[in-house]
Amino acid sequence: MTRPDGTGPWHVEVQVVADPQAGALDVARAACASVEDRLTALYPTQTAPHVTVSVTGVVGEGEERPERRE
Repeated sequence: MTRPDGTGPWHVEVQVVADPQAGALDVARAACASVEDRLTALYPTQTAPHVTVSVTGVVGEGEERPERRE
């Protein structure tokens, strides 16, 4: 999370690993919306953040899945 000029919108980069049964694009869109909603709720008077989400991998079958956080 950065704010390049100190006064403009935040730039947030999120990296996620997707479940193979969920589409990577759907996962990225949902993560982006969640981060935008949360930051807007926390900082309602600030300019909307610029959020970039990258799906960096897919959890394969038989691999241990990361713990889910909500």
